[in-house]
Amino acid sequence: MERPRPLVFICKNHNKPIPTPILGSLLETYGRTITTGEHEGLGTKLIHDVIKEHHGSLDFVYKEELTVKIKIPAIR
Repeated sequence: MERPRPLVFICKNHNKPIPTPILGSLLETYGRTITTGEHEGLGTKLIHDVIKEHHGSLDFVYKEELTVKIKIPAIR
């Protein structure tokens, strides 16, 4: 029986430049954001926690835009 391939999601976001200290901790801490106002910067950390809980992986690259790649194991 062939092993199912993982589900892969790729999200790209054009945004303001992200300072290096924030990039270095996007997946590790809450409250890291480059926006102002009532935004708390929870998104990337929360997504990473959920993906890990389901044995998936999340990786990101920042080069003028933020690209997030999420892999989740497929279950049959």
